[in-house]
Amino acid sequence: MIHGSKAYRPVPPKSGVASGAFTAPTSDMESNNYKLTYWLAQKLVFGTGDKIIEDNTEAWCIAKIIRLVGPVSPPVNEAFLDEFSLARALEKEKYEDAETGETKQFITVGTVREELEKIEGVPQDLIEFIEFLLVIDHTKRPTAREALGHPYLADVAA
Repeated sequence: MIHGSKAYRPVPPKSGVASGAFTAPTSDMESNNYKLTYWLAQKLVFGTGDKIIEDNTEAWCIAKIIRLVGPVSPPVNEAFLDEFSLARALEKEKYEDAETGETKQFITVGTVREELEKIEGVPQDLIEFIEFLLVIDHTKRPTAREALGHPYLADVAA
């Protein structure tokens, strides 16, 4: 647990999920895209709307990425080492809620798979396809040709 850290200072929740450039695009109401966009916008899977620490926005977002897709390599630029170190701590550590005394996680989102499996009607093969695409290491990330060859897109290619 992180006790007495300046990293944890409760801030009031924000009223909106997203606005302006961050508003979800309009989608076909019947498609899985709409379900995903609508659900993700409500869940605050991405972004800082659920941030409970003051400042350290980049570390908060990095921590959420780590939780969603797994460990990330240290930054190439050493100027960002502290942010990545704080992000790793936020992803793993817990804090004691000052109001309730309850122990809580800083980062509450699950892995990409866990978050997508919460959405009713999202097929497992679509989840596997999304996981296939979301690879942080650019040397291991599929090329466009490899992505188009994924079994999920077999009907499209035919």
